Amino acid sequence: MILGIDFGLTNTHVVGVKNNKIVYKANSPKEKRLIVPKEVDEIYYSGNYDNKEIIKKDEIISLGKGALKLAKKKNAIVVGCGTGTCILNNTKHIGGSSIGGGTIEGLKKRLIGNVSYEKFESMARKGHIEKVDYVVKDLGRKSLDFLSESSSVSHFAKMNCNKNDLALGILNMVGQNIANLAYLAARGKTIILTGKVLDYKLIRKIIKDRIRRLDKKQEVIIPINYEYATAYGATL
Repeated sequence: MILGIDFGLTNTHVVGVKNNKIVYKANSPKEKRLIVPKEVDEIYYSGNYDNKEIIKKDEIISLGKGALKLAKKKNAIVVGCGTGTCILNNTKHIGGSSIGGGTIEGLKKRLIGNVSYEKFESMARKGHIEKVDYVVKDLGRKSLDFLSESSSVSHFAKMNCNKNDLALGILNMVGQNIANLAYLAARGKTIILTGKVLDYKLIRKIIKDRIRRLDKKQEVIIPINYEYATAYGATL
C-alpha cells in the first residue's frame, strides 16, 4: 500500500492507495494524531510539514493531479476549498483567496461560539440573508442582471440579525467568494471542487446556485473523496 498524507493548516488527511484506488482514508484536526495502516510500502506527503525520512511532493501539483484523477478529467479548473481558497488550471496555480474554511472557523468562534459544524450548519439553514446582508431588493429592484432580489450586494452590511442569520451570512460570504473565483477562472472549462469546506452541504448549494446564475451550462463536479484530493495526488 502507498500512503499519501496532506498536512493542511487546519486538518490532516491520509489515504491508502493500491493500484491507484483509495482503499483507506482518515482525517482529523492537525493537533490530533491519526492511526495509519501498518502494511505500508511507501509514504508521500505534501503540505505544512517537514520530514526528511519520507518523500515530500509539491502541494499544488498534488492537488491538481488528485482532483483530475478523482473527477476523471484531463483538463479542468481545480478549486481547493481548504483553510483558504486555491485555484488551479489543471496543476498550475493561477490564483485564489484568503477567504475559506479558516474564515468560517474564525468568524464562527467570534460571532457564534464554539459549536460543531453540524450545529453551525443547522443554524445557518434557519437564517435569513436579508437580515445580515444588503440584497438587491434593498436597491429598490426585483432583479439586477443575473441577480435575484434576494442576492447579496454587500456582505454583513446590515447586522440587524440573530445568530442564525450570522451563521448563514458567514457561509454565504465564503460560498459566493469561491463561486465567483471559480467561474471567472473557468471560462467554459469544467470546474472541479475539492476540500473539506465542502463538508458543509449548504456551502455546496450556495456555490452551485451562484454559478448556475452566472451560466446554467457551466459544468461543476464534486467528486467522491473530494476532501482527499491532495493526499491522493501525492501518491500519483
